[in-house]
Amino acid sequence: MTAGMERATSKKQSPIRFTFTTKMKTGGQAWHDLRTKLCLLLGIALTPLVLAGCFIGPSSGPEHVFVVEPPPPFLTEELAVAKARETLAKEGYKLNDWQITRTDAPHGHAPDGTPDKYLRRFGTNYGRLHFKSGKGSREYDVRLESNRVVCSSFQGL
Repeated sequence: MTAGMERATSKKQSPIRFTFTTKMKTGGQAWHDLRTKLCLLLGIALTPLVLAGCFIGPSSGPEHVFVVEPPPPFLTEELAVAKARETLAKEGYKLNDWQITRTDAPHGHAPDGTPDKYLRRFGTNYGRLHFKSGKGSREYDVRLESNRVVCSSFQGL
């Protein structure tokens, strides 16, 4: 829409007169306007879902706590695997159905230099293990807290 301003030539008319004209939009411009409006509406509709995902985030199952005496100096892969398997059993899964697998994520080393084959470490005393069966897959977070090993299932987004 364009606005123009003209001066009146007659003294009876108001001193300034506004005229408005509209331009016909071409097919490309009309489509662009429609697409912009649709994107805006879609963004408004999806914003609550995105915000809910940010606040809800990944979740974990119940924590299973195992006391280990004497307390180890750090979480070994062998200890993590053993306690994750115990957690699988406590949650009602048949151990013979579940095989520990290696994920594509880079694996590290234990503090003593031993390479980790299955444990994805997030620190000296914290990591994640991945199990698969014909029924799906499960991940378990395992952490060592002094003389306690805490295991919980992990469900990511």
